[in-house]
Amino acid sequence: NQCGSSFSDTLWIENLFPPDAAVIQSDGPLSFCQGNNVELFVESLPQTSIVWLENNEPINQIGNSISVSDAGSFSAELTNTCGTTASANTLTVEIQENPPIPVITPAGPTELCEGNTVVLAVDLPDNATFSWYQNGQSLNNSNDVLQVTESGSYTAIAENNCGSAAAINSIPVVINPLPEIPVLFAQGNPYLCNGSSVLVATTPQGAVSWQWKRNGNNIVSNTNSVLVTQPGVYTLTVSNGCGVATSSNQIDVFSGEAPIVPNIQVTGATSFCEGLSVTLTTTPQNGALIEWLRNGSPSGLTGFQIQATEAGVY
Repeated sequence: NQCGSSFSDTLWIENLFPPDAAVIQSDGPLSFCQGNNVELFVESLPQTSIVWLENNEPINQIGNSISVSDAGSFSAELTNTCGTTASANTLTVEIQENPPIPVITPAGPTELCEGNTVVLAVDLPDNATFSWYQNGQSLNNSNDVLQVTESGSYTAIAENNCGSAAAINSIPVVINPLPEIPVLFAQGNPYLCNGSSVLVATTPQGAVSWQWKRNGNNIVSNTNSVLVTQPGVYTLTVSNGCGVATSSNQIDVFSGEAPIVPNIQVTGATSFCEGLSVTLTTTPQNGALIEWLRNGSPSGLTGFQIQATEAGVY
């Protein structure tokens, strides 16, 4: 005015706006195995609060970053005095499952006879590969069923990117052999002379029953041998829980007696011209081999009757 001028206080006026849409970032892959996590974060802004959302529902985590260990779609809302702005993007977190623990189920008895099989089965998971093992050794088989024909302990392992899981159980399988066809042999002279005996036997086998027969009739002996004191035809049947096998041969045992002292009879003259002979005869004996001696040594002549053409003592 006419008396002068004066200045008022300075008033600072600032235009405020709702927060810019933030971009959510992660510090690692958004797909990972169970038990791990990933951190999601946005740039921190002054005078701005952040609400995190999982599947469009607020979660109880504050700050410009959160640690995520569950699957879901994650977004954020930024709020200041001028309003609320949704994040510019949504990040989807995927949790990869650990391989399921296999459970093996046998489709029948696990103790069986040679030539038979038992089927072992598991539920084959979609998110894992699968391997069978016998006694700790891989069978290079990834099917959901396994045909077992050998004894052993069977188990399985499921594997994926998140690790491996051994079956909760192992299945012991026992394959019992069929009895072997016995081959019989006699340990000694099959002729029973003057109360003698002969051992008829076969190769031992494990966990079998032995049934010896004489002339087709059962005799008492539950081992792989029988001491024979009577003549006859001897055979053997071997059995176990898986079958029966009859011997491939038989042993014939004969009765016999010690030979009696032979008496030599002469037919013709014992002194004759060169080129002639004399007949020497003895009584035949059942089962006996008759061998002629000349001057105490074998003459090469056998049988109960010979023609002697050479001089000597017979």
